[in-house]
Amino acid sequence: MATASLTKYQEVFNEMKNEVKHTAHSTYRCEYHIVFAPKYRRKEIYGQLKKDIGEIIRKLCNEKKVEIIEAEACPDHIHMLVSIPPYISIAQFMGFLKGKSTLSSVTAASYITLTAATI
Repeated sequence: MATASLTKYQEVFNEMKNEVKHTAHSTYRCEYHIVFAPKYRRKEIYGQLKKDIGEIIRKLCNEKKVEIIEAEACPDHIHMLVSIPPYISIAQFMGFLKGKSTLSSVTAASYITLTAATI
């Protein structure tokens, strides 16, 4: 029973992954594999910070209408497979994502530290 549902899940996932998208004047399937790593690959992505980073990245991707196909957070880096519309270059998207996620994670981390200190 579990293998049947797993196979169905894989079929749905493969259909989503191979989906061709449309804008008003183009048809595209622009998928990129992105890897984020903190400076010196410190093992800082764990626990609550891992959840916060995931939420921040999802929110920023939704702002730019970028679809996250797959994502995995390891202790020292993050893998993402994203579908980016053709009117946004990968360099623009990465600049936006790195800049905004850094600001958001710093404010979230400082809030967490301040909250933990006051308790």
